[in-house]
Amino acid sequence: MSTNSPLESTNPVKSPDVRFLLLPLPEFSMLPFAGFLDKLRFSADEEDYSNQQYCRWQLIAPTPCHQQSSNGVSIEINCTIEELELNDFDYLVVFGGRSARNCQQLPQQYHRILHAAVAKGITLVSIDNACFLWVFVIV
Repeated sequence: MSTNSPLESTNPVKSPDVRFLLLPLPEFSMLPFAGFLDKLRFSADEEDYSNQQYCRWQLIAPTPCHQQSSNGVSIEINCTIEELELNDFDYLVVFGGRSARNCQQLPQQYHRILHAAVAKGITLVSIDNACFLWVFVIV
């Protein structure tokens, strides 16, 4: 007779295979953001329950905020990079703003996030105009 209750798992908790930080810039484009996030959600587990089992993601911003997209819809972001252990993440995915010029002129807070990620060996991923943010940061 087993001593384990049906609710107890005999398998150890497994770390996700891939871990993402998601950084939507001000006036980010909702379509690529939503598409990327939904793909993560579909890939997160086997039953489409959106459990972050195989992949994990965390939205971040320089400060907690309601980040407004280019279509006016806002998303709430409560986590900053200072609150996280960066070694726990593989990718920083940055979702660009409305224009290249706006991305280039973002405050130093965003540059600090990129520098911290690069210093920890996190791979940077640029979506839309986000590449214009780090042209001046990484070079």
